[in-house]
Amino acid sequence: MANVTLINCRGIDPRFAALRFHHEPAQFLGMRSLLVRAGHRVSVIDALGNDLSAKRTAGEILETAPDVVGINGYMDRWGRVLEFDTEVLARVREARPDVKTVIGGSFTSHPDNRPTAIKALDPDFAVVD
Repeated sequence: MANVTLINCRGIDPRFAALRFHHEPAQFLGMRSLLVRAGHRVSVIDALGNDLSAKRTAGEILETAPDVVGINGYMDRWGRVLEFDTEVLARVREARPDVKTVIGGSFTSHPDNRPTAIKALDPDFAVVD
């Protein structure tokens, strides 16, 4: 089975994380449960809650030796989130070009933002709801 690492992205101002986005890692815990039940090994890295830089986030991802990396994004402060996710995935791909990437969140689900996110992040898969 696959080794999966899920990332709660950083990009919004961490001072507001507790007010607006404290629930976001919970979505990963639900996904984690489903993936573990299916036999996968899953790590969750909360870059927002732990105020991690893109470089440190990529380092923590690589420590998990993933086969698949899933990363989310928000429409809030669009440029900062997309910039953060782009840097993280570029660092991971440089070290591990074989890693499959999955993106999700409001910037892939919103039809106006989806083309920009997919073009910038070049994922293997995009979750759209």
